[in-house]
Amino acid sequence: MENNRNFKFNISVSTTRYDGKCSEWGKLRYRTETVTIDGMSNYIKQGYCFTHTFKEVDADGSFGCKQKTIKNFKSTNTIFIDVDDSSVTATDFFSSVTPQPTILYSTPSNIDGEKNRFRLVYVYGEEVTDNDTYRREVKKICSSIAEYIPDFKYDTTSVNVSQQMGGNGLGSCTLLMTHNIFNLFSFKNYNNCISNTYKKEERNDIINRNAVSYEEKDIEIKDKEFERRFWGIDSEDGAYQLLTDYQYKYEITDTTQVDENIPYISLDDYVQISRRYFMEKIDDGKYIPRNVRIKKGDRERTLFNNALLRLKINPNMTFENLLFAMVYERQFWIDNSDGEFTNKILYKIAKGAYTKRDRYSIASATKGQLRRRARTNKNGIKVNKAYCEKYGVGVRAMANHIRSGISNEILLENYDFERSVADNSKLLKEKGIKPNSERRLYEFKKWCKKNNINIK
Repeated sequence: MENNRNFKFNISVSTTRYDGKCSEWGKLRYRTETVTIDGMSNYIKQGYCFTHTFKEVDADGSFGCKQKTIKNFKSTNTIFIDVDDSSVTATDFFSSVTPQPTILYSTPSNIDGEKNRFRLVYVYGEEVTDNDTYRREVKKICSSIAEYIPDFKYDTTSVNVSQQMGGNGLGSCTLLMTHNIFNLFSFKNYNNCISNTYKKEERNDIINRNAVSYEEKDIEIKDKEFERRFWGIDSEDGAYQLLTDYQYKYEITDTTQVDENIPYISLDDYVQISRRYFMEKIDDGKYIPRNVRIKKGDRERTLFNNALLRLKINPNMTFENLLFAMVYERQFWIDNSDGEFTNKILYKIAKGAYTKRDRYSIASATKGQLRRRARTNKNGIKVNKAYCEKYGVGVRAMANHIRSGISNEILLENYDFERSVADNSKLLKEKGIKPNSERRLYEFKKWCKKNNINIK
């Protein structure tokens, strides 16, 4: 978390304003604007309404409620939480919680001391791009608030990205501000965390200055402040704080970065760290994914393999960056409830992967992944979602297009243009070559004509 008065972010603002509560939600039109926290606060006190940004808008750049859907959602930097009938006033709430929200303002129906109703706004330095992440952040924030206000309740019906929020143009509006900028590590993932035990250890336990082998020697960490912070992690809060403070300096990428202008990805050189999830039922009866943590018996092997994969994804990764990634792995993907995976163990695993990386190929490190790839990507390629997003193409439509292109190439190599479609269908079936249906072969012949391929 940082404090930044000048931070700018996108949010959609209604084209009309209201002194009190909006009574015509279905008629609202929005335009996406770039604002500061102060600028948004001014819009709130003028009675404008707000929503997030969406992919499909009208020619003039505006959009209405029909376009404001979860499916059409693009991104947001703001998390809104509605609080109705709180046990404390807006002012008392603001002074009671840590960290304080970016903005807190009373809603038009608020009556201090009787009906304490207000809205919390948390501005994030990074964009949230899907509804599940948005909902998880709401849950994390609310769990954090409940530590300070045990009977805290929020409106669970207003936690989707398709919601719209009103401002408060009444002169009685209470608005409090901090300029706090949050991130995805700012709040503990209470519902997805297993409380970790941190065993006390001495940093010097791992030092062997007289070691002859390079692999036995300690690796010098050039970033001395990070080194101090890493060895100083002695609690779950300390780990979260390190992840928060260094998230922009040391990146965590679970997949090979691919050019967004390429429609599909070859899996020959593509690396992706496998993750597993389970679906957890939440308050409103819906389900959201939760991380499946690696249990005892597979933890060290998984951490080592994932470290190798990260070095394949980014061959120029520094040792500090790798250590940072190991802290992330332990915090979110490893069951460390027994406290066995200490900072010393993370260091040793990272050092082993860093010094021995050239001994391992992608195949040797990820046999299970390759087997799964073979089952799900028989052609050795996958759709590039970044390409689809940039050019407005559906992932399924692109997958069908790619499959069609591959099958046409197969048919081009095996089709006998001297024979009829029926004969070719029969011969292809006998050889076990697909596609081989007559309907598909007629489509293939049309494709040949369209592409000026001489089929006689």
